[in-house]
Amino acid sequence: MTYRGIKRAKSPRLTWEWPPQYPNGVLKPGFKEYLDDISVCQSLVEIFNELVDLDLKLKWNNNKEGVEAFITEDGTINVPKMHPNRRILVKHEISHPAFGSCFTKLKAFLNYMVDRLDPNGTLTEREKLAIRSDCSLIHNIFEDVRVDSCWAKVFPGDGRDLEDWHENEIGPEILYKSRKTYKNGNIKSLGLFICLVILKQPARSTKWEKYKSRILKCAEDVKLVNFDTCIIYIKDLIFDLLTDQLKAKKPNNSQQGTSGQGGKSGKPKSGKGQANSNGQNN
Repeated sequence: MTYRGIKRAKSPRLTWEWPPQYPNGVLKPGFKEYLDDISVCQSLVEIFNELVDLDLKLKWNNNKEGVEAFITEDGTINVPKMHPNRRILVKHEISHPAFGSCFTKLKAFLNYMVDRLDPNGTLTEREKLAIRSDCSLIHNIFEDVRVDSCWAKVFPGDGRDLEDWHENEIGPEILYKSRKTYKNGNIKSLGLFICLVILKQPARSTKWEKYKSRILKCAEDVKLVNFDTCIIYIKDLIFDLLTDQLKAKKPNNSQQGTSGQGGKSGKPKSGKGQANSNGQNN
């Protein structure tokens, strides 16, 4: 299990002129800046290990898109080494353990949501797995908002940088790509819609639009609270969202039956009872 944030825009990879040094052995500015940045990120992890009594490890990966950063349950922070905003990513991932993100409590919450959504035990294991995945995604979006707000309270400059990056770079980029996926601009993906709403983008969805005000309210409610309180604020919203999603995925058998003419079966009305792609994790 990992914490993955809303940092999934296709940020361009950094490059530098090769070879990285001049003939006299002096490092070129681009490569020197890269090495300095790597050193600062490593120092950040070491400082917070001391300050908050953590045991974090920093792992640079070779994600060719330079996109996704995440922290694993054992405290390993994975960051694309060529990402142009390495420091922001490292600070964000540090903020999860520093401000109380808890994998054990998250697992308990996912089990609670499965039990609440399936009180009679009729769902298949595959359906339960899908619930856990979707619930984890939605929770993580709001958990990112929570820890970012806590970090910004302590480090206002970082908070301004993070907000600017989210709203002026990541948000517009995700919106642009969503419009290429959904040609008419009608977003079917639940996770994508929540991300865009929180990033203050003009997202539109006939399926999920009715939840927009509640999403925005929860995004405000979870700021500067602890992990447990965040769950309390968002649990009913997540329940309603996933209930809606489950209804959309289940076939409507009530439309089927015999017509009374030669024993022919009646056909479901067009579009009824068909599984759709709502809530896929984009």
